[in-house]
Amino acid sequence: MKSTFFHRLFSCGCACFFLSGLLYAQPVMHGLNLTDGSDFHTIQKDVNEFFEKNPGIRGYKQWKRREWFLEPRLFPSGKMENLTMKTFSEYQRYMSILPASRSTHGSWSFLGPATNPTGQGRLNAIAFHPTNANIMYVGSSNGGVWKTIDGGASWSNITPHIPLISIADIKISPSNSNVIFILTGDGDPAPSESGNHGQTEVTSIGILRSPDAGVSWYPTGFSFDHPSAIVPTKLLIHPTNDDIQFVVCTQGIYRTTSEWEDDTLQYSGLIYDIEFKPGDPTIMYASGPNTIRKSTDTGDSWSLVVDADFSFGSATRIELAIAPNNAAIVYALVGNWAGGFIQLLQSASSGSSNTWTVQNNTATTFGAYADYCIGLVVDPLDYTDVFGGHQWINRSLDQGVGWVSIQGIVHADIHDVAYTNGALWVCCDGGLFKSIDEGNSWTNLTNGMAITEIYRIAGTAQNNNLYFLGCQDNGTMRRNGSTSNFDDAWGGDGTTPLISYENSNLIYAGQQGGVFGKSLTGGNPGSFTDLNVPGGTSSWITPIVMDPADPDTLFIGKRNIIRTKNAGSTWDSIGIPTGVNLNCLAQGVNNRNYLYASSDASIYRTTNALLASGYATWTNIGGEVPNLFITGIAVNPADALNVYVSLSGYIDGAKVYRSTNGGTNWTSISGSLPNVPVNCIVYDENGSGGDALYIGTDIGVFYRDNALGDWVYFSNPLQPVNISDLYINDGDNTIVAGTYGRGLWRSSKYTGCVSSITLVNIPGSPAGGVKYFSSSGTITSNVVYKTELGTEIHYKASNYVDLQNDFLAGSLAFFEAKTGTCPDIVSDPLVSPFFSSSIFVMGPHGNKKMIWDEVK
Repeated sequence: MKSTFFHRLFSCGCACFFLSGLLYAQPVMHGLNLTDGSDFHTIQKDVNEFFEKNPGIRGYKQWKRREWFLEPRLFPSGKMENLTMKTFSEYQRYMSILPASRSTHGSWSFLGPATNPTGQGRLNAIAFHPTNANIMYVGSSNGGVWKTIDGGASWSNITPHIPLISIADIKISPSNSNVIFILTGDGDPAPSESGNHGQTEVTSIGILRSPDAGVSWYPTGFSFDHPSAIVPTKLLIHPTNDDIQFVVCTQGIYRTTSEWEDDTLQYSGLIYDIEFKPGDPTIMYASGPNTIRKSTDTGDSWSLVVDADFSFGSATRIELAIAPNNAAIVYALVGNWAGGFIQLLQSASSGSSNTWTVQNNTATTFGAYADYCIGLVVDPLDYTDVFGGHQWINRSLDQGVGWVSIQGIVHADIHDVAYTNGALWVCCDGGLFKSIDEGNSWTNLTNGMAITEIYRIAGTAQNNNLYFLGCQDNGTMRRNGSTSNFDDAWGGDGTTPLISYENSNLIYAGQQGGVFGKSLTGGNPGSFTDLNVPGGTSSWITPIVMDPADPDTLFIGKRNIIRTKNAGSTWDSIGIPTGVNLNCLAQGVNNRNYLYASSDASIYRTTNALLASGYATWTNIGGEVPNLFITGIAVNPADALNVYVSLSGYIDGAKVYRSTNGGTNWTSISGSLPNVPVNCIVYDENGSGGDALYIGTDIGVFYRDNALGDWVYFSNPLQPVNISDLYINDGDNTIVAGTYGRGLWRSSKYTGCVSSITLVNIPGSPAGGVKYFSSSGTITSNVVYKTELGTEIHYKASNYVDLQNDFLAGSLAFFEAKTGTCPDIVSDPLVSPFFSSSIFVMGPHGNKKMIWDEVK
């Protein structure tokens, strides 16, 4: 699996999910495997038909999350591939050629949620510094790696410049605590859950290594340089020899004796968990869906463990734990997708065959979904004290015989459990929770992490601080005030919210599959009532729009366009444009009869959306739009014939199209946009330059107007993150972005050049990537930049650039500062280090520090 790298991190990759044995209760779907090169559309058709014929079967929600993410990006070919790799490679290419005359604009700041009563989002793994209890690392789904140096009081993201990154596991080198390894991807759901959970589309790009506690990251030889079906779950490092490491995955057990310069597949077959015997690393244990294996030669060979007490026939995942203070004691938590808990087993003879006993097979407090959520750990000082669970965290005080729930405030769905530094730690779908009294009370330590996966957002010019977020598996959240503390407004998977522009107490919120609720009290938790919207099936994220002149008139896109004229009291249908689920809606403002709707690559228009009753007349207007999935529709408020669509997929030059005649003809305005999916589009009626547009992509935000004639990267200092929704708030002249994995952000709108820029260092989180800052006045900075290849920073100000005392750049990074007319930047050749018009002295870390005598 070894591959060669130069300045780029990766070259190609893999993606996979399995739908064989989708559910482990009747009826069951068989023989559907979605791996690299396989046809997503065939799988999609079969899976949706299965759930239509078997309503109520577990797994539907998880499948629809994944379908929502994959379908637009794989359209039209449906050929599965590693989208994480594809996006990252294009991001690096685009950054390397970003025209020096184009500033990277934006003034983004994080709005939250930084706290939430039930947590912000999903964490998969945790790692602890061996000698400093205040230093920890956690790995998130779609949000990268987060580090704390103060015991969880604050966190910083240390993988900000890798798009679409999800973390399966984190390990710290036993010999050097500054060396960190991260296993990328999101392996928990795959494959016995059939790989259908909504996060497993964020595929693995192998193992990355940091030599400096997360400041910089480099590839290892464990990368995916050919199409494959590897979904990794866990990384394990030998306790005394960094060269010996293991990865368990859908293919089996990979082993290296050279720190991933090369590796071998030591065992072939699905494996989820792998453990060393404490004090004797020659003895190892591994578990798959319905097997336990043991090695007595440091993982060189693996023997099947058998026992009459094993009831593995229906098991789909087994989690292992070994007692640190009694290394002969091995526990196994056995479960399946549908029924959850099956049995808790114990061996008192180092896991050998025929030494196991069933401690419990009747517990009811563990919950279901064992493939996706499972954890098990033993108190390091007491082998009789065991903690574990699937959906819910439980405790046993008698070696797994009796179990009680200790869930408390801990969010559902357990992904990692640890007992370290005198505390119990749980990573789950809500974040990180800690107990210092063995589960009697809990502290939510997710505060400050930007890890929320947002589907859609809503705001209002009436109140610049009121926002609603529809979030994956965390319901609809509300920001009510100038705060990063959010509350839970409504449950389920939150989808599309709306705020009445005449009454900010009137809130609509969506749930998966076209359910909508209404609140008359500002969206207070518990205040939503179901509107019972008719129309049957709909897309996972169902579109809804509010008439621009009559807030009581709403349009919802199911397979029909469902309309209400009285704020949801009654509903009617105005047509079936496609006969399939709709994805996007947009209404004209100067002519409200114009309503646009899209499904997949098709777009339709009616010119009588406000008819008194009956079906409207619909016209297919997508003949000149490329055969790509439409992700957004924007209409010029002053001209309902002036309409724009954003497109997903990876066809270069086919990202945004414009029509000036209501869809009769279309023209590409994709310009120099990078070849990444575009997820949303908004029109700024108060923007300068004419036809001001913002789009959200898988690597951030871009802006265009007619005066510019092309797109500028509008993401300072937002990381290259998946932008799922955008909202323009004319109340405070800002644009707000919902991200799928990094929460809610806000920026002032494009102005060409800001009068002054102050860049402030964030302790513990060096900045990096390629950034252009332009000011018509001054730039002041004390930022510490990453000193690795790939960091390229340009400052240009009309008056002066002030690099304050803490500013630090140099080493392998490129830094340039100039005075001149904004926004144009004319760069010197990109050489590193950059010496022109500057004096370098050695900084405190051996890097060159730039001092500008003439600008002070």
